Amino acid sequence: MAKIKIILFDSPSKKLQDGTYPVCLKVTHQRKRKYYQLDKYATLQKWNKGTGRFRRSFPNHSAENAVLLKIESKANDIARDIERDGLPFSLLEFNKRFFQKPVSNLVKDYYKLLIDGLQEEGKESTASPYITTKNALVEFADQSSTYKSSSLILAEIDYHFLLEFEKWLRKKRKLKDTSISVYMRNIRTVLNKAIKKDKILKQEHYPFHDYEISKLDHTTKTRATTKEVIHKIRDATFPDHSREQLAQHVFIFSYYSRGMNFVDISLLTTKNIMGDRIEYKRSKTKKNFSFKILQPVREILDFYLEHNKMEGDYIFPIYDEAIHKTPKQMYNRRKQALRTINDQFPAIAEKIKMKGLKLTTYVSRHTYATTLKNADVSIAKISEALGHTTEKVTQTYLKQFEKDVLDDIDEQFL
Repeated sequence: MAKIKIILFDSPSKKLQDGTYPVCLKVTHQRKRKYYQLDKYATLQKWNKGTGRFRRSFPNHSAENAVLLKIESKANDIARDIERDGLPFSLLEFNKRFFQKPVSNLVKDYYKLLIDGLQEEGKESTASPYITTKNALVEFADQSSTYKSSSLILAEIDYHFLLEFEKWLRKKRKLKDTSISVYMRNIRTVLNKAIKKDKILKQEHYPFHDYEISKLDHTTKTRATTKEVIHKIRDATFPDHSREQLAQHVFIFSYYSRGMNFVDISLLTTKNIMGDRIEYKRSKTKKNFSFKILQPVREILDFYLEHNKMEGDYIFPIYDEAIHKTPKQMYNRRKQALRTINDQFPAIAEKIKMKGLKLTTYVSRHTYATTLKNADVSIAKISEALGHTTEKVTQTYLKQFEKDVLDDIDEQFL
Protein backbone atom coordinates (compact mmCIF):
# COMPACT_ATOMS: atom_id res chain seq x y z
CA MET A 1 0.00 0.00 0.00
CA ALA A 2 1.08 3.60 -0.51
CA LYS A 3 3.00 5.43 2.22
CA ILE A 4 1.22 8.52 3.48
CA LYS A 5 2.73 11.22 5.66
CA ILE A 6 2.21 14.86 6.63
CA ILE A 7 5.41 16.86 6.03
CA LEU A 8 6.74 20.38 5.97
CA PHE A 9 8.00 20.89 2.43
CA ASP A 10 11.20 22.63 3.51
CA SER A 11 12.84 22.82 0.10
CA PRO A 12 14.57 26.21 -0.51
CA SER A 13 12.42 26.70 -3.60
CA LYS A 14 9.26 26.46 -1.45
CA LYS A 15 10.32 29.00 1.18
CA LEU A 16 8.04 32.04 1.35
CA GLN A 17 9.09 35.62 2.09
CA ASP A 18 7.93 35.34 5.72
CA GLY A 19 10.25 32.37 6.28
CA THR A 20 7.51 29.72 6.29
CA TYR A 21 7.17 26.56 4.23
CA PRO A 22 3.98 24.80 3.03
CA VAL A 23 2.57 21.86 4.98
CA CYS A 24 1.84 19.00 2.56
CA LEU A 25 0.37 15.54 2.43
CA LYS A 26 3.06 13.35 0.88
CA VAL A 27 1.89 10.18 -0.92
CA THR A 28 4.53 7.71 -2.10
CA HIS A 29 3.85 4.68 -4.29
CA GLN A 30 6.39 2.63 -6.24
CA ARG A 31 9.01 5.37 -5.93
CA LYS A 32 6.62 8.01 -7.26
CA ARG A 33 5.71 10.90 -4.99
CA LYS A 34 2.95 13.43 -5.00
CA TYR A 35 2.60 16.41 -2.68
CA TYR A 36 -0.77 17.94 -1.79
CA GLN A 37 -0.51 21.41 -0.27
CA LEU A 38 -2.88 21.81 2.70
CA ASP A 39 -3.04 25.62 2.81
CA LYS A 40 -1.09 25.63 6.07
CA TYR A 41 2.39 27.06 6.63
CA ALA A 42 5.02 26.97 9.36
CA THR A 43 8.61 27.86 10.05
CA LEU A 44 11.20 25.17 10.72
CA GLN A 45 11.23 26.16 14.40
CA LYS A 46 7.49 25.58 14.82
CA TRP A 47 7.36 22.22 13.08
CA ASN A 48 8.16 18.79 14.54
CA LYS A 49 9.66 16.81 11.67
CA GLY A 50 9.58 13.54 13.61
CA THR A 51 5.83 13.57 14.33
CA GLY A 52 4.75 15.54 11.27
CA ARG A 53 2.87 18.00 13.49
CA PHE A 54 3.01 21.60 14.68
CA ARG A 55 4.99 22.29 17.84
CA ARG A 56 3.37 23.86 20.89
CA SER A 57 4.81 27.22 19.91
CA PHE A 58 2.55 27.24 16.84
CA PRO A 59 -0.69 29.26 17.37
CA ASN A 60 -3.65 27.03 18.28
CA HIS A 61 -1.44 23.99 17.73
CA SER A 62 -3.86 21.43 19.27
CA ALA A 63 -6.72 22.30 16.93
CA GLU A 64 -4.42 22.55 13.93
CA ASN A 65 -2.85 19.17 14.68
CA ALA A 66 -6.32 17.64 14.99
CA VAL A 67 -7.04 18.85 11.45
CA LEU A 68 -3.80 17.30 10.20
CA LEU A 69 -4.68 14.01 11.89
CA LYS A 70 -8.08 14.04 10.22
CA ILE A 71 -6.52 14.66 6.80
CA GLU A 72 -3.96 11.92 7.30
CA SER A 73 -6.63 9.46 8.45
CA LYS A 74 -8.80 10.28 5.43
CA ALA A 75 -5.85 9.68 3.08
CA ASN A 76 -5.06 6.31 4.67
CA ASP A 77 -8.74 5.30 4.49
CA ILE A 78 -8.82 6.14 0.78
CA ALA A 79 -5.69 4.08 0.13
CA ARG A 80 -7.24 1.11 1.96
CA ASP A 81 -10.54 1.56 0.11
CA ILE A 82 -8.78 1.41 -3.26
CA GLU A 83 -7.17 -1.85 -2.19
CA ARG A 84 -10.47 -3.25 -0.87
CA ASP A 85 -12.15 -2.36 -4.16
CA GLY A 86 -9.69 -4.68 -5.88
CA LEU A 87 -8.06 -1.84 -7.83
CA PRO A 88 -4.33 -1.31 -8.30
CA PHE A 89 -3.29 1.75 -6.31
CA SER A 90 -2.55 4.74 -8.51
CA LEU A 91 -1.92 8.37 -7.68
CA LEU A 92 -4.58 9.28 -10.23
CA GLU A 93 -7.24 7.21 -8.45
CA PHE A 94 -6.11 8.53 -5.07
CA ASN A 95 -6.24 12.10 -6.36
CA LYS A 96 -9.78 11.58 -7.67
CA ARG A 97 -11.04 10.18 -4.37
CA PHE A 98 -9.13 12.54 -2.11
CA PHE A 99 -10.54 15.63 -3.77
CA GLN A 100 -13.81 13.90 -4.65
CA LYS A 101 -13.73 15.36 -8.13
CA PRO A 102 -16.74 14.29 -10.19
CA VAL A 103 -15.83 12.24 -13.23
CA SER A 104 -16.58 14.17 -16.41
CA ASN A 105 -18.97 12.65 -18.93
CA LEU A 106 -17.34 14.56 -21.78
CA VAL A 107 -15.88 12.03 -24.21
CA LYS A 108 -12.49 13.76 -24.48
CA ASP A 109 -12.21 14.20 -20.70
CA TYR A 110 -13.26 10.67 -19.83
CA TYR A 111 -10.87 9.22 -22.38
CA LYS A 112 -8.08 11.36 -20.94
CA LEU A 113 -8.87 10.07 -17.45
CA LEU A 114 -8.58 6.46 -18.60
CA ILE A 115 -5.46 7.12 -20.67
CA ASP A 116 -3.71 8.93 -17.81
CA GLY A 117 -4.51 6.05 -15.48
CA LEU A 118 -3.08 3.43 -17.85
CA GLN A 119 0.05 5.46 -18.53
CA GLU A 120 0.59 6.07 -14.84
CA GLU A 121 0.56 2.30 -14.36
CA GLY A 122 3.11 1.92 -17.14
CA LYS A 123 0.60 0.28 -19.50
CA GLU A 124 1.60 2.17 -22.63
CA SER A 125 0.60 -0.66 -24.98
CA THR A 126 -2.88 -0.82 -23.45
CA ALA A 127 -3.22 2.96 -23.58
CA SER A 128 -2.34 3.11 -27.27
CA PRO A 129 -5.77 2.06 -28.71
CA TYR A 130 -7.46 4.47 -26.28
CA ILE A 131 -5.33 7.33 -27.61
CA THR A 132 -5.95 6.33 -31.23
CA THR A 133 -9.71 6.02 -30.72
CA LYS A 134 -9.95 9.27 -28.78
CA ASN A 135 -8.12 11.16 -31.51
CA ALA A 136 -10.39 9.66 -34.16
CA LEU A 137 -13.53 10.57 -32.20
CA VAL A 138 -12.35 14.15 -31.74
CA GLU A 139 -11.47 14.49 -35.42
CA PHE A 140 -14.81 12.95 -36.49
CA ALA A 141 -16.80 15.25 -34.20
CA ASP A 142 -14.93 18.34 -35.39
CA GLN A 143 -15.62 17.47 -39.03
CA SER A 144 -19.28 16.72 -38.35
CA SER A 145 -22.11 19.21 -38.68
CA THR A 146 -23.96 17.43 -35.86
CA TYR A 147 -21.38 17.08 -33.09
CA LYS A 148 -18.63 19.14 -31.45
CA SER A 149 -15.67 17.50 -29.75
CA SER A 150 -15.59 20.19 -27.04
CA SER A 151 -19.11 19.31 -25.87
CA LEU A 152 -19.52 15.69 -27.00
CA ILE A 153 -20.77 13.59 -24.08
CA LEU A 154 -20.79 9.82 -23.67
CA ALA A 155 -24.57 9.58 -23.96
CA GLU A 156 -24.35 11.04 -27.49
CA ILE A 157 -22.50 7.94 -28.66
CA ASP A 158 -25.68 6.16 -29.71
CA TYR A 159 -26.55 3.77 -32.53
CA HIS A 160 -26.75 6.56 -35.11
CA PHE A 161 -23.42 8.05 -33.94
CA LEU A 162 -21.68 4.68 -34.35
CA LEU A 163 -23.06 4.23 -37.86
CA GLU A 164 -21.82 7.67 -38.87
CA PHE A 165 -18.45 7.12 -37.19
CA GLU A 166 -18.11 3.79 -39.02
CA LYS A 167 -18.81 5.48 -42.37
CA TRP A 168 -16.31 8.22 -41.57
CA LEU A 169 -13.57 5.72 -40.66
CA ARG A 170 -14.19 3.90 -43.91
CA LYS A 171 -14.30 7.03 -46.09
CA LYS A 172 -11.83 9.41 -44.43
CA ARG A 173 -9.39 6.99 -42.83
CA LYS A 174 -9.74 4.37 -45.60
CA LEU A 175 -10.01 1.62 -42.98
CA LYS A 176 -11.23 -1.91 -43.59
CA ASP A 177 -13.82 -3.63 -41.42
CA THR A 178 -11.26 -5.44 -39.29
CA SER A 179 -9.58 -2.15 -38.32
CA ILE A 180 -12.91 -0.43 -37.74
CA SER A 181 -13.89 -3.20 -35.33
CA VAL A 182 -10.84 -2.32 -33.18
CA TYR A 183 -12.14 1.24 -32.74
CA MET A 184 -15.64 0.00 -31.95
CA ARG A 185 -14.41 -2.51 -29.39
CA ASN A 186 -12.48 0.24 -27.64
CA ILE A 187 -15.56 2.48 -27.53
CA ARG A 188 -17.55 -0.44 -26.12
CA THR A 189 -14.94 -0.98 -23.41
CA VAL A 190 -14.97 2.71 -22.48
CA LEU A 191 -18.78 2.87 -22.28
CA ASN A 192 -18.85 -0.25 -20.11
CA LYS A 193 -16.38 1.39 -17.71
CA ALA A 194 -18.53 4.53 -17.65
CA ILE A 195 -21.60 2.45 -16.76
CA LYS A 196 -20.18 -0.12 -14.34
CA LYS A 197 -17.16 1.54 -12.74
CA ASP A 198 -17.77 5.29 -12.73
CA LYS A 199 -21.56 5.24 -13.08
CA ILE A 200 -21.67 8.34 -15.29
CA LEU A 201 -23.66 6.66 -18.06
CA LYS A 202 -27.01 4.91 -17.77
CA GLN A 203 -27.48 1.41 -19.13
CA GLU A 204 -30.31 2.69 -21.34
CA HIS A 205 -27.77 4.76 -23.28
CA TYR A 206 -25.62 1.73 -24.10
CA PRO A 207 -25.64 1.50 -27.94
CA PHE A 208 -24.10 -1.92 -28.41
CA HIS A 209 -27.35 -3.75 -27.81
CA ASP A 210 -28.29 -2.59 -31.30
CA TYR A 211 -24.95 -1.94 -32.97
CA GLU A 212 -23.27 -5.28 -33.70
CA ILE A 213 -19.50 -5.28 -33.92
CA SER A 214 -19.65 -8.88 -35.14
CA LYS A 215 -20.76 -7.66 -38.58
CA LEU A 216 -17.27 -6.17 -38.95
CA ASP A 217 -15.45 -9.34 -37.93
CA HIS A 218 -14.09 -11.43 -40.75
CA THR A 219 -11.84 -14.43 -40.51
CA THR A 220 -8.34 -13.11 -41.08
CA LYS A 221 -6.66 -14.47 -44.16
CA THR A 222 -4.07 -17.03 -43.18
CA ARG A 223 -0.73 -15.33 -42.68
CA ALA A 224 1.29 -18.46 -42.09
CA THR A 225 4.07 -19.59 -44.39
CA THR A 226 5.50 -23.11 -44.57
CA LYS A 227 8.00 -25.00 -42.47
CA GLU A 228 10.27 -25.19 -45.52
CA VAL A 229 10.30 -21.39 -45.83
CA ILE A 230 11.09 -21.12 -42.12
CA HIS A 231 14.09 -23.40 -42.64
CA LYS A 232 15.31 -21.30 -45.57
CA ILE A 233 15.12 -18.14 -43.47
CA ARG A 234 16.85 -19.93 -40.59
CA ASP A 235 19.73 -21.09 -42.80
CA ALA A 236 20.29 -17.79 -44.61
CA THR A 237 23.37 -15.76 -43.68
CA PHE A 238 23.55 -12.01 -43.09
CA PRO A 239 26.34 -9.73 -41.84
CA ASP A 240 26.72 -9.91 -38.07
CA HIS A 241 24.77 -7.24 -36.18
CA SER A 242 23.05 -6.03 -39.33
CA ARG A 243 19.38 -5.07 -39.31
CA GLU A 244 18.60 -8.01 -41.57
CA GLN A 245 20.26 -10.41 -39.14
CA LEU A 246 18.32 -9.01 -36.17
CA ALA A 247 15.06 -9.41 -38.11
CA GLN A 248 16.05 -12.96 -39.03
CA HIS A 249 16.91 -13.80 -35.41
CA VAL A 250 13.66 -12.37 -34.03
CA PHE A 251 11.63 -14.24 -36.65
CA ILE A 252 13.33 -17.59 -36.08
CA PHE A 253 13.43 -17.16 -32.30
CA SER A 254 9.66 -16.60 -32.26
CA TYR A 255 8.99 -19.72 -34.34
CA TYR A 256 11.13 -21.99 -32.19
CA SER A 257 9.87 -20.51 -28.90
CA ARG A 258 6.20 -21.41 -29.41
CA GLY A 259 5.34 -18.26 -31.26
CA MET A 260 6.59 -15.85 -28.61
CA ASN A 261 5.47 -12.35 -29.53
CA PHE A 262 7.82 -9.42 -30.10
CA VAL A 263 7.02 -7.65 -26.82
CA ASP A 264 8.14 -10.64 -24.78
CA ILE A 265 11.15 -11.30 -27.00
CA SER A 266 12.32 -7.72 -26.51
CA LEU A 267 12.00 -8.02 -22.72
CA LEU A 268 13.92 -11.29 -22.33
CA THR A 269 16.98 -11.10 -20.11
CA THR A 270 19.62 -13.62 -19.05
CA LYS A 271 17.54 -14.20 -15.92
CA ASN A 272 14.89 -15.89 -18.07
CA ILE A 273 17.34 -18.64 -19.06
CA MET A 274 16.99 -21.55 -16.64
CA GLY A 275 19.39 -24.26 -17.76
CA ASP A 276 17.92 -25.80 -20.91
CA ARG A 277 14.65 -23.87 -20.57
CA ILE A 278 13.35 -20.35 -20.93
CA GLU A 279 10.93 -19.21 -18.23
CA TYR A 280 9.06 -15.95 -18.65
CA LYS A 281 5.85 -14.14 -17.80
CA ARG A 282 3.81 -13.03 -20.78
CA SER A 283 3.37 -9.25 -20.77
CA LYS A 284 -0.21 -9.29 -22.02
CA THR A 285 -1.73 -11.98 -19.79
CA LYS A 286 0.81 -12.04 -16.91
CA LYS A 287 0.80 -15.86 -17.19
CA ASN A 288 3.99 -17.86 -16.68
CA PHE A 289 5.40 -19.85 -19.60
CA SER A 290 8.20 -22.34 -19.90
CA PHE A 291 9.68 -24.11 -22.91
CA LYS A 292 12.69 -26.19 -23.76
CA ILE A 293 15.46 -24.39 -25.66
CA LEU A 294 15.74 -25.97 -29.12
CA GLN A 295 18.98 -25.79 -31.11
CA PRO A 296 18.07 -22.77 -33.31
CA VAL A 297 17.12 -20.81 -30.19
CA ARG A 298 20.32 -21.89 -28.45
CA GLU A 299 22.41 -20.64 -31.37
CA ILE A 300 20.70 -17.25 -31.31
CA LEU A 301 21.10 -17.00 -27.53
CA ASP A 302 24.77 -17.89 -27.77
CA PHE A 303 25.31 -15.20 -30.42
CA TYR A 304 23.86 -12.42 -28.25
CA LEU A 305 25.16 -13.69 -24.91
CA GLU A 306 28.65 -13.49 -26.34
CA HIS A 307 28.18 -9.73 -26.37
CA ASN A 308 26.14 -9.56 -23.17
CA LYS A 309 28.04 -10.68 -20.08
CA MET A 310 26.12 -8.89 -17.33
CA GLU A 311 23.44 -10.75 -15.37
CA GLY A 312 20.02 -9.32 -16.05
CA ASP A 313 20.85 -7.56 -19.32
CA TYR A 314 18.41 -7.74 -22.23
CA ILE A 315 19.28 -10.53 -24.63
CA PHE A 316 18.22 -8.80 -27.84
CA PRO A 317 19.64 -5.35 -28.71
CA ILE A 318 16.30 -3.55 -28.61
CA TYR A 319 16.55 -1.33 -25.54
CA ASP A 320 19.40 0.82 -24.29
CA GLU A 321 19.17 0.62 -20.49
CA ALA A 322 20.71 4.10 -20.18
CA ILE A 323 18.01 5.64 -22.39
CA HIS A 324 14.87 3.52 -22.31
CA LYS A 325 13.94 3.63 -18.63
CA THR A 326 10.26 4.54 -18.39
CA PRO A 327 7.40 2.40 -19.77
CA LYS A 328 6.64 5.12 -22.32
CA GLN A 329 10.25 5.29 -23.52
CA MET A 330 10.33 1.50 -23.84
CA TYR A 331 7.00 1.40 -25.66
CA ASN A 332 8.09 4.04 -28.19
CA ARG A 333 11.42 2.31 -28.73
CA ARG A 334 9.68 -1.06 -29.19
CA LYS A 335 7.34 0.37 -31.82
CA GLN A 336 10.27 1.88 -33.68
CA ALA A 337 12.29 -1.34 -33.49
CA LEU A 338 9.38 -3.49 -34.68
CA ARG A 339 8.83 -1.19 -37.64
CA THR A 340 12.52 -1.39 -38.53
CA ILE A 341 12.53 -5.20 -38.20
CA ASN A 342 9.45 -5.64 -40.38
CA ASP A 343 11.06 -3.35 -42.97
CA GLN A 344 13.89 -5.89 -43.40
CA PHE A 345 11.70 -8.81 -44.47
CA PRO A 346 11.52 -7.92 -48.19
CA ALA A 347 15.32 -8.16 -48.30
CA ILE A 348 15.19 -11.46 -46.42
CA ALA A 349 12.58 -12.81 -48.87
CA GLU A 350 14.83 -11.78 -51.77
CA LYS A 351 17.81 -13.43 -50.08
CA ILE A 352 16.04 -16.81 -50.02
CA LYS A 353 14.93 -16.24 -53.64
CA MET A 354 11.28 -15.72 -52.76
CA LYS A 355 10.85 -12.10 -53.74
CA GLY A 356 7.35 -10.85 -52.97
CA LEU A 357 6.86 -13.20 -50.01
CA LYS A 358 4.91 -11.33 -47.32
CA LEU A 359 6.63 -11.67 -43.96
CA THR A 360 6.14 -10.00 -40.58
CA THR A 361 6.97 -11.04 -37.04
CA TYR A 362 3.38 -12.25 -36.74
CA VAL A 363 3.87 -14.69 -39.65
CA SER A 364 6.39 -16.58 -37.52
CA ARG A 365 3.93 -16.85 -34.63
CA HIS A 366 1.12 -18.01 -36.88
CA THR A 367 3.32 -20.49 -38.72
CA TYR A 368 4.24 -22.19 -35.44
CA ALA A 369 0.55 -22.91 -34.89
CA THR A 370 -0.26 -24.09 -38.39
CA THR A 371 2.88 -26.24 -38.63
CA LEU A 372 1.71 -28.31 -35.68
CA LYS A 373 -1.84 -28.44 -36.98
CA ASN A 374 -0.71 -29.58 -40.45
CA ALA A 375 1.43 -32.27 -38.85
CA ASP A 376 -1.75 -33.93 -37.50
CA VAL A 377 -0.87 -33.23 -33.90
CA SER A 378 -3.72 -34.33 -31.64
CA ILE A 379 -6.55 -31.80 -31.84
CA ALA A 380 -7.17 -32.30 -28.11
CA LYS A 381 -3.63 -31.21 -27.38
CA ILE A 382 -2.59 -28.64 -29.93
CA SER A 383 -4.60 -28.26 -33.15
CA GLU A 384 -7.64 -26.26 -32.13
CA ALA A 385 -5.70 -24.79 -29.21
CA LEU A 386 -3.39 -23.04 -31.70
CA GLY A 387 -6.06 -22.19 -34.28
CA HIS A 388 -5.53 -18.48 -33.55
CA THR A 389 -9.21 -17.62 -33.54
CA THR A 390 -8.07 -15.46 -30.62
CA GLU A 391 -4.74 -15.26 -28.87
CA LYS A 392 -6.48 -15.81 -25.54
CA VAL A 393 -7.83 -19.19 -26.66
CA THR A 394 -4.38 -20.20 -27.84
CA GLN A 395 -2.76 -19.55 -24.48
CA THR A 396 -5.69 -21.00 -22.53
CA TYR A 397 -5.27 -24.36 -24.27
CA LEU A 398 -1.47 -24.30 -24.14
CA LYS A 399 -1.39 -24.05 -20.36
CA GLN A 400 -3.52 -27.17 -19.98
CA PHE A 401 -0.81 -29.58 -21.07
CA GLU A 402 2.30 -30.81 -19.33
CA LYS A 403 5.53 -29.10 -20.31
CA ASP A 404 7.20 -32.31 -21.53
CA VAL A 405 4.29 -33.08 -23.89
CA LEU A 406 4.74 -29.74 -25.67
CA ASP A 407 8.53 -30.11 -25.59
CA ASP A 408 8.24 -33.46 -27.41
CA ILE A 409 5.90 -31.95 -29.99
CA ASP A 410 8.26 -29.01 -30.58
CA GLU A 411 11.25 -31.29 -31.14
CA GLN A 412 9.35 -33.68 -33.39
CA PHE A 413 7.64 -31.30 -35.76
CA LEU A 414 9.60 -28.03 -35.91
